[in-house]
Amino acid sequence: MPPSRSSTRARRSGGGSRTSGKTSPTFSRASGKTSAYDRNFEQHLIDHNIYPNNRDAKPDNWAEINRRISQPRASLSPSRFSDSAFEKFQKINESALTETKQCLLFNNFKPVTDGGLVDAKPDFYDGTELEKIYPEIRDSLGTMIIPSSLQHARSLPNFFTEAKGPDGSAAVAKRQACYDGALGARAMTSIRQFRQPLLRNHNAVTITSTFHDSTLKLYTTHITDLESKDGPKPFEKVLLF
Repeated sequence: MPPSRSSTRARRSGGGSRTSGKTSPTFSRASGKTSAYDRNFEQHLIDHNIYPNNRDAKPDNWAEINRRISQPRASLSPSRFSDSAFEKFQKINESALTETKQCLLFNNFKPVTDGGLVDAKPDFYDGTELEKIYPEIRDSLGTMIIPSSLQHARSLPNFFTEAKGPDGSAAVAKRQACYDGALGARAMTSIRQFRQPLLRNHNAVTITSTFHDSTLKLYTTHITDLESKDGPKPFEKVLLF
């Protein structure tokens, strides 16, 4: 029986995936780096002490975060949210076949692992205006707190959103959010510790979110070993709801 087209293509491309000492990640063809769409992206993060959902490592301000989230907000009762408004929301949600193109490439950050990952590109993020950061701090912490080389892009990112259309992957969004959160937590910790005594709390000051098929999830990300000097610091991402 003649070989199938897929097996022929596999032989031409060199067969199996590359290997490393820890895992055997697949690589993005364009850059040769691992992306959240590769099956071993999450393991790469774990190998570098970035954990996707460690329920046993909640931040010190976990109760306060949940208290604030639980505060009453404007109701979406029929009197406030009409049927026509809900139908409009459904139409927009169902037509979201692709994510927004208004994504900013984080091409200025120092790698949070070993440089083997593609640059993060969250669908949305928020931070502070660069001009609000003292020049001395910008010069000292540049690649830790300034995510993009694009002028006027916000710095010190501490809120991220990864959204997927109906045909998108919730698992990919979760991996992207884990990566975003580690970058944000590192940025916020860097500026909180800048010429200050060593932080003694393990508060989360970075929030990530995913939106997929009408479902919103929120996560916190924080560093659990602030005194670590050898190797990468451990990051913990914990599901809020």
